[in-house]
Amino acid sequence: MYIQQFRKDLSVLQEKVDRTLSDGALSSPEIDGIYALLHNTKNTAEDVGYGLVTQICSLACGILQRSGNPDESCLRAVKAHIDALAIIAEYDLEGDGGSLGHEMVSQLEGLAKAVNA
Repeated sequence: MYIQQFRKDLSVLQEKVDRTLSDGALSSPEIDGIYALLHNTKNTAEDVGYGLVTQICSLACGILQRSGNPDESCLRAVKAHIDALAIIAEYDLEGDGGSLGHEMVSQLEGLAKAVNA
């Protein structure tokens, strides 16, 4: 079942981001690992009908791509996206998440624009 794998991947993502933020080690290998896991999660979610996960992972990947060399504010924005993914995992929101999903995406899009301005 996808949700179980998603929760495992999410746990790894949360750990990587939290460790990177606490260590202040915004090095390429750390960021590349976070990006790769977000990208893989996005692709898998798309294949199994978790469109909201796909959208949020895509937004987070975009932050990391556009920033080139992400600073702490970019990584904190990515963390906000991962926190949104945790809500999806907790409530097993499939598809686009309905009105809650639309609101989450709207807020996260605004955050993504703010850190990449």
